[in-house]
Amino acid sequence: MHIFRGLSIFFCFLVTSCSSLVEVGDLVDRNGPVILVAPLPTYTNTASFTLNFRVTDCLSGVKVVFYRIDSGSIQFFFTNNAIPVSGFTDGFHQMELWAMDSNDHFSVTQKIQTIVDTTPPAVEITSPLDGLIQGSTNLPVSVLATDRGSGVKDVWASVNGTAYVRLTGGSHFTGDFTIPFGQPCDIRVYGVDNVGNVSSTQMNSISCSTNIGSNLVFVRGGSFTAGSDLAWLQEPAVHNVNLDDYYIDKYETTFAEWDAYVSASFGAWSPDDNGWGRGQRPVMNVSWMDAIAYCNWKSIQEGLPPAYDTNTGNLILINSGITNIATNSRDVKGYRLPTEAEWEYAARGKGIRSEDQFSGSDIIDTVGWYNGNSGDSTQIVGQKSSNELGIYDMSGNVAEWCQDWYAEYPSISVTDPLGPQAGTNKVFRGGSYLWDSDLSWIGVRLSIAPDSRVLYIGLRLARSE
Repeated sequence: MHIFRGLSIFFCFLVTSCSSLVEVGDLVDRNGPVILVAPLPTYTNTASFTLNFRVTDCLSGVKVVFYRIDSGSIQFFFTNNAIPVSGFTDGFHQMELWAMDSNDHFSVTQKIQTIVDTTPPAVEITSPLDGLIQGSTNLPVSVLATDRGSGVKDVWASVNGTAYVRLTGGSHFTGDFTIPFGQPCDIRVYGVDNVGNVSSTQMNSISCSTNIGSNLVFVRGGSFTAGSDLAWLQEPAVHNVNLDDYYIDKYETTFAEWDAYVSASFGAWSPDDNGWGRGQRPVMNVSWMDAIAYCNWKSIQEGLPPAYDTNTGNLILINSGITNIATNSRDVKGYRLPTEAEWEYAARGKGIRSEDQFSGSDIIDTVGWYNGNSGDSTQIVGQKSSNELGIYDMSGNVAEWCQDWYAEYPSISVTDPLGPQAGTNKVFRGGSYLWDSDLSWIGVRLSIAPDSRVLYIGLRLARSE
């Protein structure tokens, strides 16, 4: 009989993993129960969960299970296998479980640890910021993502409602998107941490365009003496001009900018580059009428009213859907060509360097491309020195269309002149890569029919505000 009892006890030990007995043959229970606890994940995104465990005691049986959370008060439980726990805050937590059998023997204490993380990651769009994106259809997006718990797993971004794309990186996540010309861009990003918490969607709205707004130079208005007393220029009517503030592009309009317009506009004129290359070379072979169509396109891309009636060439104002002819450039808000007076005032550095032969210097090779240094072709804009206002290539490279019809200068003082209301030829200024340096002198005025497309004329944009 004693042998049977011993075998039974030994079998129970093998099956239930009870602790070994010191004395076999008598029902002596000197050891506590055995408690096994299912591990918890290192991180969990729930504040409530269940501790799953199993307690065995082959002799006197399990009397009670105790548990304690974060060194708090001791709780007890009579149901085997599971204890629901709740109310956890984010952070590290430790749970201790142990059991007592009917003979008041205790098991070894089991410790289970986890980190509760119910807070989603924080995401912040660091680039691009609100405003205007310049010069390219490629939009790099950069996001700063942080998570104080399990860490950031993924950051996703979408532009203009397209499918979300996973960004790459660590704390800084980046990705590139192709954006449409001239449309507002709605950037949306969100982050996911390693336990599945999802951040709120962060949004950023910007204007995406290949416009040259960031290259506009502010020109403080003032007075200057226009014209020249050089007899060979045949412009004896030196006169005073008063101008309000305005903006003018520091660079001549490039092929890259013009080609963007052609890509986005059905029927737009695509000029030939004469085999010299496009990109950042100044656009040429564009007529005055082509130029004002481009100005209107640029304005529309930035939500500005168009400056021109492209049928008549008139500067226009649009109020409450009604179009009127503008009599003052100050009232025109969109992109336009500079008036002849604005062009000369900017070329002379606001009139400060009125004695310079060229824009920014008396030495043409310092500031301009002409037939003596150009190799008889246009050159990439902005390579020579700028003038006092930071404006490039106003002497040479390509000549530039102006707003005005050509006429003899007035002999009286004028304010914000637009030139005559009608004429045969439009003014262009600035000399070119093709000509002698004398034709790049600031005071030189030339003109040609507004529908002319020639190798040596391009444009530079201006705005009143």
